[in-house]
Amino acid sequence: MIYDQTFLSRYATLLGLDEFEVIEIEKDPTDFSPPKRKTLTIHLLPKKSVFLCPHCRHACGHIHKTTERRVLDLPQGIMEIILVIVWPQMQCQRCNKYFTPSFEAIREKGTVTTRLAERLAEIIRISTVKEAAKLFRIAESTAEEIYYEVAEARVGKEPKPGPEPIRSLGIDEIAVKKGEKITPVS
Repeated sequence: MIYDQTFLSRYATLLGLDEFEVIEIEKDPTDFSPPKRKTLTIHLLPKKSVFLCPHCRHACGHIHKTTERRVLDLPQGIMEIILVIVWPQMQCQRCNKYFTPSFEAIREKGTVTTRLAERLAEIIRISTVKEAAKLFRIAESTAEEIYYEVAEARVGKEPKPGPEPIRSLGIDEIAVKKGEKITPVS
C-alpha cells in the first residue's frame, strides 16, 4: 500500500521513533488465523546524516556503506512490528577510522528496540524468561541477555538511598524494686 509523506511522518511520531524517518510500511498480506500474528514491516532511514566519531570526536558525514538491519519492536495488538533500518557505517575523514552510529531507540546490539527490551525486563520480573521470550517470539538466551543488560543499566540510574531506617532501638533500663526511689543525677 502506498502512503503519502504526511501519513508516514505522523506514523513515525506515533511510534515515538524521532530519530528516524518512515519511508515505507508493508502489511503482511497473508491471513493468519490465531494464535499466529500478522507482521507489519516499517522501513526507516535515520534523520541525521552527520554523526560524532567515537575515536576523534569529530563530526563525520561520510557514509562508507549502508546495511539493512531488521529490528523487532513492541507488537501492536495482533501485529508483530519489524523495523527495517538502513543503518550507515561511517568513515571519519579526520582519523580515517570506521564506526557504526548508535541510536537511542535501538538496543546497542541492534536486534530489538529499547522499549521492547524495557517491557521484556518488566515481564520477566513478574514471570519467567521462558514465558517472556515466548510472548515476544525471541530466543530464551536473547531474552535473558536483554534482561540482565536492562537490570544492569537500571542499577546505575536508581537514586542513591538515604540513611537506612532504624531497625532496633536500645534503651537502658533501671530496675526499680518496690518502695525504692530513683533520684535523678544532676
